[in-house]
Amino acid sequence: MVRLGGEAVRGGVMTEVRSDAELLRDVRAGDRGAYDLLWRRHYGAGIRFAGRLAPSRAEDLVSESFLAIYQQVTTTPNGPTFAFRSYLKAVIRNTAIRWHKDAQRLIDSDDVDDVEHRDALSYAEQESESTDVLAAFQELPERWQRVLWLAEVADASRSDIARELRIRPNAVSALQRRARSGLKFQWLSRQIPVALREETSHVARLLPQYLTEPRNVMLAAEVGAHTSDCADCRELLGSLRG
Repeated sequence: MVRLGGEAVRGGVMTEVRSDAELLRDVRAGDRGAYDLLWRRHYGAGIRFAGRLAPSRAEDLVSESFLAIYQQVTTTPNGPTFAFRSYLKAVIRNTAIRWHKDAQRLIDSDDVDDVEHRDALSYAEQESESTDVLAAFQELPERWQRVLWLAEVADASRSDIARELRIRPNAVSALQRRARSGLKFQWLSRQIPVALREETSHVARLLPQYLTEPRNVMLAAEVGAHTSDCADCRELLGSLRG
């Protein structure tokens, strides 16, 4: 194999060897051809992913997502700096969600009137839960937010996450576990009624910690003793456990 600049010659065929990070750097420097290479490298994966979200509009979904990333990279300081495929999938997913919401807004009033009460209630509950999850996420340390976003939203690999956070790959799983536990604790805390949450002497405020620290023997004993006599907290604990 012979290297010529950013390309390699294998058996007389020119093969691009620049990494995604190098291509993105060149795009930011004004090299439009570098973005064309990213398109060719990741378009197929994008189509396969989009096909699972919106089979009839997969090509449009991928095209719009590529355009959105290009505009972000060339006109703002934001956007991906590596792991382009993971970022592309996140944009495709978000674009599909936005399209779905836009389509829902087009439902006329007659259709809305036909929606049953239980459907409206279900929607309200889902919206409330989403709000609680987002609020819980925002309470986390920035490092935990980043590892959860990279792993759960961007679908980045462990090696990509390690590179982004500047940690060893074998440390990613431990950090991710702590972040997930932290998110669960914050979400559970928001399910405790405010009056009980702010009452420092009430055992109810300990329930999120109890559910996220199953090996805490002293805490388990305190919660167990209280819930055996308090029907309200016993019911609350049951609802938190789902």
